[in-house]
Amino acid sequence: MRSIWLIPVVVLLGAAPAPAAPAQTPAAQAPAAQAQAPARAPARAAVEPWVPDLATVLAVENRVVLPPGSAPRDRYLRVYAGEDHGGRHLLRGRYFLNKDPKNPPIRMVMTAQVFPPPNAPGCAVIDVVFDVTESRQVSAVCIGR
Repeated sequence: MRSIWLIPVVVLLGAAPAPAAPAQTPAAQAPAAQAQAPARAPARAAVEPWVPDLATVLAVENRVVLPPGSAPRDRYLRVYAGEDHGGRHLLRGRYFLNKDPKNPPIRMVMTAQVFPPPNAPGCAVIDVVFDVTESRQVSAVCIGR
């Protein structure tokens, strides 16, 4: 049996502060006053871990529509990670086709988006994104190599 180490990762995105402007002489300040400084891009909201409860995961699973060519949902081992994007909750899932139908699918809820890599062709691996805040599926894509 192979061991898979899962390491929680939190990615914080933000804009760096603008560098201080060099001192200018009064003659150089006049043209600078006419020109506008370039607009800074708005800072992105930090992505924080969010741990959904089992009821939320089950509710999302009942609403997910898998892509064409995929097996029925119950044939997949399902791994989930919750993310908080400034108050908007996203549930990310990676589904792995369970090759032994005698083994029931296992739902693992992780606190960070650190999924095992895809290791099978076609729809044997599917990535799912569900916006829990807006109660809508964002995507479901076969990512097998």
